[in-house]
Amino acid sequence: MPSGGGLTTTRAVTVLNEKIEGRALITGASGFIGGNLRSALLDAGADVVAIRRGSSPAPSEGRSVVADYADVDGLTEVMRAEKPDWVFHVAGATKGVTYEDFQRANVMPTRHLLEALRAAHPEVKRFVLVSSLAAYGPSAA
Repeated sequence: MPSGGGLTTTRAVTVLNEKIEGRALITGASGFIGGNLRSALLDAGADVVAIRRGSSPAPSEGRSVVADYADVDGLTEVMRAEKPDWVFHVAGATKGVTYEDFQRANVMPTRHLLEALRAAHPEVKRFVLVSSLAAYGPSAA
């Protein structure tokens, strides 16, 4: 116990028992899960950068870059410039009218992020995809 009687706590974020250190790139950081993940990573001392759409506000904490998930070349430039150790892909959609809407919102961005990483920064330690059953699209039930 430190002098003065207070407790000292250290907050660490781990994935599969691997401590997250270095630079973390997050998609979906303006959402509930992504925003909480961003805060936890910043609290743990990670250098955090969020990819956001131009229509999304800049986060109140951490850095952000504007990118379009449909633009592989633009995403490649982001990966080349940022060189993330970790990528947390939390962005996605749970609502859409058609199957194509879900593909455009969930599959295409994931594919393009992976293509950009392969082209510009294949040394990334981990790519963590966060999703839900809702990403499969509307249920027939």
